[in-house]
Amino acid sequence: MDPNEPFDFVVVAGFWAKEEEWKPFKRQWAKALDKFRLPAFHMTDFLSAANHTKITTKNEKRLRPYKNWSDADFRQCIDRFVGVIEEFGPNGFSWQLPRDEYDSILSDEVRKEYDPYVLLADYMYSKFDASKLHGIIGAYDRRIRDEKLAIFFGCTTKKLQASLKKRHDLWLKTNFGQSHLISDDPRFVLANQSEFIPVQAADVLANLSRGHFRGTAHPEFARIGLDSYVSRLFKFKRILHREISREQLYAAQRILEAELKKA
Repeated sequence: MDPNEPFDFVVVAGFWAKEEEWKPFKRQWAKALDKFRLPAFHMTDFLSAANHTKITTKNEKRLRPYKNWSDADFRQCIDRFVGVIEEFGPNGFSWQLPRDEYDSILSDEVRKEYDPYVLLADYMYSKFDASKLHGIIGAYDRRIRDEKLAIFFGCTTKKLQASLKKRHDLWLKTNFGQSHLISDDPRFVLANQSEFIPVQAADVLANLSRGHFRGTAHPEFARIGLDSYVSRLFKFKRILHREISREQLYAAQRILEAELKKA
């Protein structure tokens, strides 16, 4: 999230697959990293480097792998990584919440207690519950009924990590959590780190989705040339994408509270 960008959207996006399905995807992603001599592919770094006016003394070292790239190099790079998701990518989701609704979610008092972003985590967890009508992901991919889910988050602040861990612990207490969530703590990795490739792919999906929805709502802020990549990802039915509302997040919170009472 970038609070300095107007008319923004807050996004939660990700992919899910069985463990063996990740292997060919990660091999192809690693080949793309080698081709472009990148330690990892992080969309924020990529876009900052492509837009030379956003290179600063603070991020110059981080953007060094893109030094002396031509416009053609940048186009080939994003085309290759989107192509890997197209060809080898698993099922995914991308949900966008208008930033003004996000900002109005919680009172200042509650905001100090935990990051409002955990409500998007509630929404995500509830969608995996195949036993409920609200479990759209569980209904979309019936294999989830028989699988244990390991959760990996890509997030940038320690406060958000702590809040998400507390939320994960609450979901573990529900019937869905006890039957479907691996009891280990969720892992937190950053998209600009090389250790977990699927989070890099989720970062691409989240970033492109946010730019697309912002540009659709406010054309003056559209990212020229990037919507074609969003269209390529969204044309496959395996990625569930939609704009959601504040009320849907509140509903997910109520689902968690009701499930905790049952447990």
